[in-house]
Amino acid sequence: MGTRVNGDRLNDSSQHPLPAETSLQRSAARLLARTLEDRLSPAEARLVRLVRGQADAPTLLSGVPGDDAALAARLGLLGRWAEFAEKDGDAVGCAEWQEGWSAAARAQTAFNLLLAHAEQEWLARLLAQGIEAIPLKGVSLSRILYGDVSARSTTDVDLLVRSKQVAVAARLLEAEGFRSSLPRELLSFPAFLRSTDEHTSESVYAAECAGVSLQIELHWKILPLPEREVWGALRTYDAPGGAVRGLSAELYLLYLCAHFAGHGWKSLHWLYDIAEFVKKFENEMHPATFLGWCRRAALRHRAGVTFALLEAYCGVRWPAVESLCDARALRTTAQLLRRPLQPASDPGVFAAHRERLRHQDGPAGRLRYLAWLVRPTRAEWAWPDGSLRGAPTAWGARISRLLRSTTAESFSELPPAGASVETAAPQRTPAERGSAD
Repeated sequence: MGTRVNGDRLNDSSQHPLPAETSLQRSAARLLARTLEDRLSPAEARLVRLVRGQADAPTLLSGVPGDDAALAARLGLLGRWAEFAEKDGDAVGCAEWQEGWSAAARAQTAFNLLLAHAEQEWLARLLAQGIEAIPLKGVSLSRILYGDVSARSTTDVDLLVRSKQVAVAARLLEAEGFRSSLPRELLSFPAFLRSTDEHTSESVYAAECAGVSLQIELHWKILPLPEREVWGALRTYDAPGGAVRGLSAELYLLYLCAHFAGHGWKSLHWLYDIAEFVKKFENEMHPATFLGWCRRAALRHRAGVTFALLEAYCGVRWPAVESLCDARALRTTAQLLRRPLQPASDPGVFAAHRERLRHQDGPAGRLRYLAWLVRPTRAEWAWPDGSLRGAPTAWGARISRLLRSTTAESFSELPPAGASVETAAPQRTPAERGSAD
């Protein structure tokens, strides 16, 4: 069954008759769409229509060009505006409208070309050292989905490597001038690697390139699944500019859903990527395989919320997996739709943990998350000077920090996943400095 994209009205699904067993879900989906329409400002409504492919030149040009372009830039959708302008002669004929987005779009294109070059260069360099790396999101996804590196807003290069090779990859980056706040010694420390999850298994490396700050993120866990299973589910995507080696379609879609949920379902351009992925690969994906991955990774609820938002904002459905959009997922979606459109942002640490705990698939998932939360983080494993703590000291530091976190205010002192150990780690006492771990 093909992907359904709704008609002229944002909440019009009457043209797509559905089986009786989904009537309750369909009624809820229509209610969610009406909730969204009621909450959108005129500028946001124009942008959502653009995302859904329902906008025409008179609709888009009815706004203030500069303001609408600024909103599109803030939400990472300048590429979508550029695509519309190229296809619609009336829009291209409006110099004021073009001026509102063209400068920002050119800057985005130039930066994405730099990222594309860096991605290809480092994939080749790592492979030459026997390290297979998989590009995630970014310019490679832009090529896969849109055939154009400039089509989506991108800020860095994300590469997935095996955990046993991440320290070697980090050393290669550092040899070329890249620097990270995470001590490289931690990446060779099995206890630290085991203590990370998909939210904390990354190290950000930055360097200046042609006067521009370039970031490359190394990831070693991206989903709550065994590493061997993730690496055993790869495929090659045909794309302009060269084939892309990546996750299987079902697993890539789940990763995009989990990434979107992990950031609080806050960035519309990530949702648009998911919509385009579903439309492009629905006929190649096996619903049972996707649902099986959802179950094994305990991501059914978060995937269900993502698919409900996908229909509300983008008008896109994958009917074969509608069982994910249960009553709990629809309630969460209704709450999310009452927020204004906003770009991705990192919440406070306490808020992030509270939300992740809330959206686990069930009590067992919440218990697993709480058990993981007790484990030492990078802040407890490393001293401010970059040297490593022993396991007893790290666990003691973590437990001490948690015991101090008896209120939301003190709990928020826990360092975020990407916090610099120089600023986040507890200070070493004189007595501790005088003794070996």
